[in-house]
Amino acid sequence: MKSSFILLYLPPEVISNRILRIQSEINEVYSIVKTSSLLPHITILPSFKTDERGIQTFTTELNSYLKERKIEPIEIRTHNFIALPNTNLSIDIVKNESLIEFRKTLKLWLISLKITPQKREKYFYAPHITIRNKFTRKAQFKALSAQFAKEPFQEEMSLKDLVLFERKESGWEVRANFQITNS
Repeated sequence: MKSSFILLYLPPEVISNRILRIQSEINEVYSIVKTSSLLPHITILPSFKTDERGIQTFTTELNSYLKERKIEPIEIRTHNFIALPNTNLSIDIVKNESLIEFRKTLKLWLISLKITPQKREKYFYAPHITIRNKFTRKAQFKALSAQFAKEPFQEEMSLKDLVLFERKESGWEVRANFQITNS
């Protein structure tokens, strides 16, 4: 039986806690359509489906791939809030060629394993951290976007590891952790 998986970068705890506080404040004002069981994150590989044998191959091969590459930590900087299509309020990530190239090579590597993303991506990869999506009314999204357009959110973090999550009935659960650097 196939399960859904997703590969993410989780920001440091202090930044995640700040994001969770913002989400909580928003949820007190605007009703929640659906709560995600994922922590604040940057998506590295979109959701994909595979069976147990496929995910064993994936984890073994990804560990080998990352060790062979000797990748330096990728510095990530946030730059305030951004409104993305489909009523998605997010934290913008400063354009980073290292992150984009890393993600591109990982995606091609995933396809070489004969594991393909669950759904075709509709947009060019724009790294971000989602704050809130799926508003019940577009007016709420517009009001929130206007409010946060003036709010600063500038943080720096270093991408040194990745987390693989598996979709279970209870929500997303950690399946494996990967170090991307040799330091």
